[in-house]
Order: sequence, then C-alpha cells, then structure tokens
Amino acid sequence: MSEKTNVLRYKYCEDEGLVSIFVGDTLITELSDENDNPDGVFSWFVNTYSKTNLALNYTGYIDWKEPETTPVVNVGAEKEFWVAVEVNSPKFDKPKVMTFLAQYQNRPYKNGDEDLYGDDALVNTDGEYVNSVGWVTCQSHYEFDNYYELITFNESYKLLGWAEYVPPAFSKSTNELTK
Repeated sequence: MSEKTNVLRYKYCEDEGLVSIFVGDTLITELSDENDNPDGVFSWFVNTYSKTNLALNYTGYIDWKEPETTPVVNVGAEKEFWVAVEVNSPKFDKPKVMTFLAQYQNRPYKNGDEDLYGDDALVNTDGEYVNSVGWVTCQSHYEFDNYYELITFNESYKLLGWAEYVPPAFSKSTNELTK
C-alpha cells in the first residue's frame, strides 16, 4: 500500500502558542493558539478548510497576485478568494503570516442608487445603504442574516497577496483525509 503524502498534520510550538499545519512535509499555514488547545485549532482548520484545494489536492502552487492588484468582480457582486496577511502584534515575538478565505466585494453605492441593486443592495445595521468595494469577510449574527465586515489593512495587518479560490471536485477517496 502506498504512503499518503497529502495527509494533513500539525506541529505545536508551546513557547510561541503557534500551530503549524502541513500537507505532507510542506508547511501551508501557521495559526495562533490563544487557548492552549492545539488539537482544537487543528480540528477547526480541518473542518473549515477540508474541502479546499489546499487540504485535499495540494500541489504546492497557488498563483498569488500582488496586493496592489484588484480582482475582477462584477459590479453588484462579491467573489471568494484566498488572502494572505501579515499580522504584527505584541502577542507575537515576530510577525505571523496567515492565509484564509475572504470575499472581494464590488458593490459601489452613490446617493440615489437604491433601485440599482434591488434586494441585493447592502445596508448597515441602521438600514442605511452602504458603499462596499474592497475586501470583506462574511460574518454571522443570531438576530439577522449574515453580514459583511470590511477588512481594514494597516501596518499591523498587512495584505501580502490574494489568489483565486477554486473549490476542488469531490471524490470519495478525498473524504479519507478527514477521518
């Protein structure tokens, strides 16, 4: 029987509170562990990303784009991408690089555009229309539908690049990775 080289695994650095996640011998991301629970961090990663190219069919190559470039997204829509950010925090000895899924939203709004998007117009919690062009994350709220939150990049949270997110085709053999 051949050895699986694309199995997810992790190493934990207790001193830094850092969970390093690998596919085979290739480091794919590092996540901070603020609760001293590396098994929980790894389980979260597997459950969250097990259906992505990164976990199921990792090839070692993702076509990262420069952070200054803008993804092509139709007006009035959003599209999901990988983003890589560098986090500089007093909690860390050195900057940390994290990758995660985010959306690029292209929903511009000018006063009077209320009818332009119909039910797809974005509103804030006060019911006011909002201009939303840029990187966002989709958040959940128990009182209403999901909402988008702008990602604010700055010196402490720097965008390093972005890449197309292409969901992999599912086959029964890939399901063995998460068992």
